[in-house]
Amino acid sequence: MPRHADLPICRLIQTRMTELGLSEWDLAQACGYMSVAGGLKAVRHTLTSGKVHPFLPPGLPAAIGIDQATFDRAVAQTEWILAEEAGRQIRQAEDRYRKEFRPYIWARFDRGTPRPNTIAMIGGIYRATYAILPMACFDSAEGMESGFCHLIQEHFQRWRPSMPTYGTIVGYFTVIEPAPKAGTDLAVSRDTYGMIVGTPRAIERPHFLLTKKSSDPLLSWISQLDRRRSDRF
Repeated sequence: MPRHADLPICRLIQTRMTELGLSEWDLAQACGYMSVAGGLKAVRHTLTSGKVHPFLPPGLPAAIGIDQATFDRAVAQTEWILAEEAGRQIRQAEDRYRKEFRPYIWARFDRGTPRPNTIAMIGGIYRATYAILPMACFDSAEGMESGFCHLIQEHFQRWRPSMPTYGTIVGYFTVIEPAPKAGTDLAVSRDTYGMIVGTPRAIERPHFLLTKKSSDPLLSWISQLDRRRSDRF
């Protein structure tokens, strides 16, 4: 991620503030805010993120002595840089996910697709919705099919009582590989016995898989623990 001071809009504003001898407080006042404290917050948001705060007034270019075209050009350049960086991070995360991918099952509930948050993941709730296919099942298509059916039946027996957050399990997705589109996986719908009831289609990747980062020690440990458990199946 580029340092905020290197982004065009941040550099432009900070340079003009230095040349004019303005502090952040002075700039907030010059922009005409009724609440200078609120203006200070908006100015700092822009200077520290490169994203123009939605409440930043149109008088900012005049307050730092530049024309609107120059200001708009700096904003556009900054938005392009931030979009490129965001795209790079998505591609890196997708490459890492594809490299580490393991087929898995994902429970479907009568209240819709669950999206457990990080707190729920840490508390172990997400294990009620998700299980990784054991490595021993990868030897053949027959072994993988048998492994999916066994895993679904075992998972359903363990978690079939209704859960307040999600409701009752009504079926499963068996996810066999990442789909071409980033953030999606190729899945087949099955019933609670493991029998196929649909054709392969792309589904949005579970939220907890999107939020797992190798840089997060706790989530990495949870992921490794789940893998070790599944390998002992």
